[in-house]
Amino acid sequence: MAKGKGKDDKKKGKGEEESKEEKPKESEKAPDFFRHPYVRYLAYAPEFGNALATFSPCHFGKFWCYFNKITQTYILLDSLSKGNAAYLQNKADEQQAEKPHPIMVALDRYVWHMFASVILPRYSLYGIRQSLIKFSNFARICQEPIRTYFVTALALASIPVIIKPIDELTDHIMDNSFRKIYGLGDKPDDKDKKDEDKDDKDSKKDKKKK
Repeated sequence: MAKGKGKDDKKKGKGEEESKEEKPKESEKAPDFFRHPYVRYLAYAPEFGNALATFSPCHFGKFWCYFNKITQTYILLDSLSKGNAAYLQNKADEQQAEKPHPIMVALDRYVWHMFASVILPRYSLYGIRQSLIKFSNFARICQEPIRTYFVTALALASIPVIIKPIDELTDHIMDNSFRKIYGLGDKPDDKDKKDEDKDDKDSKKDKKKK
């Protein structure tokens, strides 16, 4: 009898370990295609259009509107995809108590892009450009039109550096403002992580007291 119980306990232990291993796999989400670093460059297409207009000897300004439409299409596709994903998830998880509305999810992504893809990049690159112009004028590095090319090239080179900080700043702004209003704040996984962190801190404090 004792041997039989021991075997049952081992089977239960193995079953629990397998279930723990399967849970992280289920919780892992597919990477967001529209947040991929290379895809995020589509949000900065107007800046590349401005650069081409600066470097091109012909009148390239008439084609700048097409670069602007690339960014608009990118924002629209990302917003619609997030709304569609929320709709399909709500349809699949019928027992879920709090279901985010697909329209609100799409609106959340659209507002996110207004900050991360339009407002903050435009003002950031404008500030970088103005700083480079003042520096080049002060240092007298080169004369026109080489100075213009120099400023434009360095402004474009700064785009890979500012993409991630701007995205993270926008996430922080959205989490502490709009998402609290929409009801799209901390997800259950995030809450569990915060609770685990609190428990770890409390256990460390108790050990120090002992």
